[in-house]
Amino acid sequence: MKIPPGARLILATHNPHKVRELAEILCPLIPGFSPEMIVGAEGLGIEEPVEDGVSFTENAL
Repeated sequence: MKIPPGARLILATHNPHKVRELAEILCPLIPGFSPEMIVGAEGLGIEEPVEDGVSFTENAL
């Protein structure tokens, strides 16, 4: 797999631990892929969604 220049993987999370965890999993598997290429929603200035439902389904809606 060839990674295009400037490629990024955007994760829909504000949790920096999840971003690091996914980087640790993916980077060894994909040649040319580096942790700097993985960006969480917080790093893009995207507001965190309100999740005040009582279930995953309610929050997803």
